[in-house]
Amino acid sequence: MNNRTDPLISVIVPVYNVAPYVEACLSSIVGQSYENLEILVVDDASTDGSYDICQNYYKSDSRVRLIHHNKNLGLSAARNTALEVAKGDYIVFVDSDDTIDKNMYFTMCSAAQKNEADIVVCGYYYIDENGKITSSSSLRENNITLRGIEKIKYNISTSNNCVWNKLYKRSVFEPVRFPLGKTFEDIFIMHRLFDNANQVYLIPERLYNYRQRKTGITLRTFSNTNLDIVEAYLERYTYITSKYPDSDILIKDAGRHLIDNFLYCFMRAFEENKMEMYSNELKAAADSIRNIDRSKFELPPETENTVSLILKDFRLYILAMKLQKNKYMLNQL
Repeated sequence: MNNRTDPLISVIVPVYNVAPYVEACLSSIVGQSYENLEILVVDDASTDGSYDICQNYYKSDSRVRLIHHNKNLGLSAARNTALEVAKGDYIVFVDSDDTIDKNMYFTMCSAAQKNEADIVVCGYYYIDENGKITSSSSLRENNITLRGIEKIKYNISTSNNCVWNKLYKRSVFEPVRFPLGKTFEDIFIMHRLFDNANQVYLIPERLYNYRQRKTGITLRTFSNTNLDIVEAYLERYTYITSKYPDSDILIKDAGRHLIDNFLYCFMRAFEENKMEMYSNELKAAADSIRNIDRSKFELPPETENTVSLILKDFRLYILAMKLQKNKYMLNQL
């Protein structure tokens, strides 16, 4: 697949203050063995020279289209800007501090066409700030096609919600867009994309290099933005109960993910002594799940008791956690 008669792939690259990494990212894209690419680089008002680096690629490769935001609007807005103008038969995303295998789009587009798949999902490597591989994630040993409720079950039961290790037929994004001003934006929409797809095809090859940086959202200290994950899983749970009200397994899995992340946020806030600082936000998160029927989730008794305690009065939860922590410390003496 090396000529312009092949399906056009729109590569969406949001850029914001990633000067140390964006050159490697763009080089890995323009160097793809699959050449029929439309590379949509959206600079989200960078201030560190990233825009100048992107301009060099725009000037040297006719496939690169450079879009500039006059003010910083966030990752979701940058991706949405590109989606509005994308012309490709397929859509892919690359985060601007990551890189991709030379044959990523050849492999994934071939798989999509051969298997009539609307979404193709590949494995990936984790790399450190210097580009060294630290670990990897592969979906399974063999290729597999998912249809019907199985593709939704796969999405709900796994944590594979990132947009960047997937190739999408353009139609699955209609009318889906990323939520503005949110972190964990991928989780808000991935179930909708899988539901829009007729077939999802999983391949074992690790073709994407995901860079784990110290500034990544999962490595930052707790703030109110962490609670976006509760909203994201609540949105997914609401979607599943509305679209698949008779599927106990989907409701159970979606509900458990919601509760697990709800508790994780409270635990992190407690461990970092930020319960009081974000008391209003935490209370709002608790209120958002207060009236959910958890009977189908089959939660372990300890988990259910903790949720009930938080919903009753999360100040009691703080007291219980402090007592548990003090008991642990005394046992260590």
